[in-house]
Amino acid sequence: MKEEGFLLTLAQVGIAFAGFSGLITVFRKSEKPWTLIEIAAVKLILQHTLGLFCFSLLPVFIFYWHGSEKQIWRISSIALAGFFWVVFVYNWQQLRRLTKDGHVPAHPKMLKRIFFPKTAAAGILQIFNIFFDQFLLYSIGLACLIFSAVIQFWVSTMRHTSNEQ
Repeated sequence: MKEEGFLLTLAQVGIAFAGFSGLITVFRKSEKPWTLIEIAAVKLILQHTLGLFCFSLLPVFIFYWHGSEKQIWRISSIALAGFFWVVFVYNWQQLRRLTKDGHVPAHPKMLKRIFFPKTAAAGILQIFNIFFDQFLLYSIGLACLIFSAVIQFWVSTMRHTSNEQ
């Protein structure tokens, strides 16, 4: 499988980013306890970075187990579409619950206008890939995972540094 090196590199990026996020949370300098919004932000980062790790390795495992490149992208896309659906529903319910309880995220419009539509579009793209069996479409789904994690990390970092000043 010619894409193996790329996928293994993405898996390394995902696990490194998850580990880096973990270190940032451990060494957080704040006397205040964690807010529900901060916990939700870290959960979102870990969902996406660990998802990137797992879904980057999945096609490699399928290739060595099954051997057919056509089946690799079909099976991997089914799994990734399911993951996007679960992430979408979980985070939508969490946003509704937090907002209802008065805990408003730093950028609720960004979540509603970018994160949720992007997640839905990435899931739909993976469903299409069940019929097209293309590495490119699958890799776009993986890119969406890292994009969400990076944006959430940036928003969390900016919010945390602006609150300390």
